Amino acid sequence: MFKKLLLIAGVIFIFAGLAIAQDYPILWEDHFEDDDIHALHNVGWVYYTQEDIPGQVVEQRDGALFVEAGSYLGAAGVGLVETNGLPQISLDENGNITDATIDSSLLDMWSDPNQILNFQVNFARFTSSFFIVGTRMPIDTSRGDADPTEQAAYALFFSPLQDMVSLGRYDAPMQALDPTSWTYFGQAAYDFDLEVFYRVKWYLHEGDLKLKIWEGDPEDEPAEWLIDAVDPDPRVEGTFTMFGMLGDSPAAGEGDQVYLDDIVMTSSIPGSSVDAKKDNVVANDFQLTQNYPNPFNPTTSISFALTKKDMTKLIVYNTMGQAIRTLVDYEMTAGNHQVTWDGLDDNSNSVSSGVYLYQLISNGQTQSKRMLLMK
Repeated sequence: MFKKLLLIAGVIFIFAGLAIAQDYPILWEDHFEDDDIHALHNVGWVYYTQEDIPGQVVEQRDGALFVEAGSYLGAAGVGLVETNGLPQISLDENGNITDATIDSSLLDMWSDPNQILNFQVNFARFTSSFFIVGTRMPIDTSRGDADPTEQAAYALFFSPLQDMVSLGRYDAPMQALDPTSWTYFGQAAYDFDLEVFYRVKWYLHEGDLKLKIWEGDPEDEPAEWLIDAVDPDPRVEGTFTMFGMLGDSPAAGEGDQVYLDDIVMTSSIPGSSVDAKKDNVVANDFQLTQNYPNPFNPTTSISFALTKKDMTKLIVYNTMGQAIRTLVDYEMTAGNHQVTWDGLDDNSNSVSSGVYLYQLISNGQTQSKRMLLMK
């Protein structure tokens, strides 16, 4: 028994580098490095027009996304942008977003409720506003986006003027405009300065909710979470994300301002993806992703993408290089696919704990990855 434990410990040690280095797949990202001033072509950002919020400004500026609050009904200062990561939104001849380009059947493909949202924020001019980041917002199919006044969300509440940040959720219409009505799961003090870029990392997985804020480079990320909370009754649905300001109604050209940059949305599940939602979307790259869960017992899922219809093989090998299980050996269509391995070999025998290799072969291309079965 002791020798068996030593063997398993050795396998874990050998495999640790792979397990720690697992990627959290990027669902969408925008670094605002192109010349698309309207911020519609790399990631399609949705925002209100001048008719809806006079004075609001949304544009790519100085390598970031610049938002200036306008006057909403003369009663509040509002600046708001949102996206689901849709790759492109087009404008009509009048400069308005066309309904035809916001296809609700596509909008649900580019994000996921279980997510890690990384971004930079700079409170460039703040006189009265608070700053909100909302996510897990359901799609409003009548609009083709998410209506922040109607749709529920998990939300971060930043008060740069009071050096405070909170993490909570709201569920009822118009609650986004009234943070005092939210359900909060955590709050922390943070010393904000204006005109400084801060990095934010917001983790959501089922009911686990965590937040980090720091000034500096990605490698300066603190080890500890600033807020580490749990929603005992989580709502794990909705895929839209918004960034917004709400404050006093400003005079023309005097709205509060914020810069956003390096926004990266990843899955909070290592090796997972939202490919299952994209079965009808042709893959751009031949790709084999890390299995999930990993390590696993007794089953694990393997996702992969094919760029064209072709004979495809997905085979599991042991550490001796022997093929023990053929999961796929037939023609498959282009797109994204997922296969489950139940830990059995081709003779329906349960295999032992250890490291296994799985290899994808299609259209003259090959990719391989390792996985760990632990019993």
